[in-house]
Amino acid sequence: MNLPLGAITGLLQLLIHSPVKKESSAGRKSIQKTLQSLDLFGFITFAPAVIICLIAMEWGGTTYAWGSPTIIGLLCGSLVAFAIFLVIQYYRGNAAMVPLGILSQRVVYCGFLTVVFQLGGLSVLSYYTPVWFQVVKGVTPLHSGLFILPTVISQIICAGVSGMLGI
Repeated sequence: MNLPLGAITGLLQLLIHSPVKKESSAGRKSIQKTLQSLDLFGFITFAPAVIICLIAMEWGGTTYAWGSPTIIGLLCGSLVAFAIFLVIQYYRGNAAMVPLGILSQRVVYCGFLTVVFQLGGLSVLSYYTPVWFQVVKGVTPLHSGLFILPTVISQIICAGVSGMLGI
């Protein structure tokens, strides 16, 4: 379902929102130049690296043991694909999908660390609070969901307000 709709959406974005100059037809970028500016090779290496890593995290400890050749192979494959991605990003320079120069800026890596720690804490809270209600308090999953409703509603309201304020 996602692939056909994604292909249609991608094609429409290339045709409608391609960076073209409106003044003259001589200054227009061709579709080939637009595709070259997208860093498709970077994406082709980054997407499998993430997908392989997610499969390893999903299967590890449940379907296969963490020390099994399947999980170790998936993790090694993910590392190799990510290393190839970094090499491609290095050689593409500022035209890369993720220019490596921005990672050395203090604002970028401190912002990254802030988001990781905040969302990490929020994810732990969102995951373990319902489990705590069910295991420690002995309530049903329905009541556990009702008990965490104030937390979820306040997070939604604060996310909307901070989005409107531009924070």
